[in-house]
Amino acid sequence: MKEMYKLKYHLEPVSGWMNDPNGLVEKDGVYHIYYQYSYEPEGGLKYWKQFTTKDFLHYQDEGIALSPDHPHDQGGAYSGCCFNDHGLLRYFYTGNVKLPGDYDYINAGREHNVMMVDSQDGLVLDHKEVVLYNKDYPQNMSCHVRDPFVYENDGMYYMVLGARTLDSHGCVILYSSKDLKKWDYMKTVDYHKHFGYMWECPNYISFEKKKFLFCCPQGLESHNYDYEAIYQNGYFPLTTDLEKDCVLEDFIEFDHGFDIYAQQFFKDEKGRMIMAGWMGLPDIDYTNPTVEDAILFARNIYQLSGRQSPTSEDFDKGNIAFRPVTFSEFRTYKPYPWRINKYFDFEWDCIPLPEGPDGKNLSETETMLMGINARSEHGGLAWNFLKKLTYDEEVQQK
Repeated sequence: MKEMYKLKYHLEPVSGWMNDPNGLVEKDGVYHIYYQYSYEPEGGLKYWKQFTTKDFLHYQDEGIALSPDHPHDQGGAYSGCCFNDHGLLRYFYTGNVKLPGDYDYINAGREHNVMMVDSQDGLVLDHKEVVLYNKDYPQNMSCHVRDPFVYENDGMYYMVLGARTLDSHGCVILYSSKDLKKWDYMKTVDYHKHFGYMWECPNYISFEKKKFLFCCPQGLESHNYDYEAIYQNGYFPLTTDLEKDCVLEDFIEFDHGFDIYAQQFFKDEKGRMIMAGWMGLPDIDYTNPTVEDAILFARNIYQLSGRQSPTSEDFDKGNIAFRPVTFSEFRTYKPYPWRINKYFDFEWDCIPLPEGPDGKNLSETETMLMGINARSEHGGLAWNFLKKLTYDEEVQQK
């Protein structure tokens, strides 16, 4: 990414895609800021990646925190929250699965499961399980039920989910639980008139005695200066607690700008209510200049190499030779320091690699795999040790 595009204050990944903040929490003086991440520059399969900070001035990139590696989240680890259960961090998020077939993926063809994982330190997230399946939602709901937000009130746990009905009305649905694992449907909460076709990213917040339901409605028509962005973000003041017989008062936009969405709130250990939001919007029609630069870079490399384009057949036949890399030259999450040299009087040749006794092309690579036991009693220490071995530049030189 060009230096001119790098943000000086807001958080951003080194590469790839970032959207909704997820699972915001403070644990033992460390703030954990997770977010939706994809390795693809314009979005793709969603992971949770993480920054940590103690002062909101100095940040540490902790890498991937949550991967879509379960049968019920294989299509993406979508947005969710963190609930501090007396020191044990419990994370709830939407596990997305798109079924193969001719579906619209709105009213059919999609699993939208609520997943739960836990963590002792906010760095190692494990013990993944499903707590809500499609069958657990009301029958009038579409396949767009997502973004769980969990809170506690008077000894009971509650979960709010953003939703879209089969007839495209935005709303939230509310569940209750005694143990954070078994959830019972309570009710659907909506506005007194049609207000968009989907409500994303709900948060239920109390400021002193006043209650608010924050969410991101989709499908509102603009009116004067209101609702001018493609999707909105804001809040409904409530007449009483959400789990009681509440009424939603008129919606108030949180921000009239074009690039603020999916805000999430959490209360830190000092009792402060802190909000983070995505400085972007889904489904926008304007482009990312860094993606354009990447396409231009690829085009320039192609022209620089004399328009040579190795095909998959060249790889299959073993006609591509690679420069060997020593272990000390490797950099985790760093670009390789190779340059392409073009000589105008030089012609490319495809050289067959040596064949083995059975006629197949073989190559030998020395690798070292390291990991952490999922049941380690010292997950945080193991994670820091693993990063020291694989990420530290001085260690890689030795």
